[in-house]
Formats: sequence, structure tokens, C-alpha cells
Amino acid sequence: MELITNGEKLAVAKSGPDYLILASPAQIPAGEAELIVAIEGETTSIQLAVAESVDGRRVELVDSRFTSPRPIPASAPALA
Repeated sequence: MELITNGEKLAVAKSGPDYLILASPAQIPAGEAELIVAIEGETTSIQLAVAESVDGRRVELVDSRFTSPRPIPASAPALA
């Protein structure tokens, strides 16, 4: 999983119903972000609203319903 915010890609180690845990500490501004999830060759993009980064690793989400995921076509550039 990757979180894309402010033009930066950040690795996500764990996700919960209303939070994400980053693999490495980073300061995340409140606002919109995109979560990229790849499972068994299928990649999905999910728009999120980030409340804040609590301690540099835990990211609190405003809207944790993860609605409207959209598939990313196989022809899209691969994740780094």
C-alpha cells in the first residue's frame, strides 16, 4: 500500500478502520490523499480525507468508509 499526499508517495505498513500506519515517519498535512492498494495483481485507488499525522507514523483519517474505490488499469505505470 502507498499513500500519495502533497505529491509524495509514502509506504503504508498497516491500515485500520480510521487510521493508517506509515512504514517510515513522515509529516502528513491535513487534507486529501490517495491510497493505492495492490492485491493479487489488481490495483485500486481510494480517495481519503486525512485529519493529521499523530506521531509521524500514525495517520488519522476523517472519512474512513473507503467509498468509491476505482480500479487502476493494467496499462498504468507500475508502482515504484
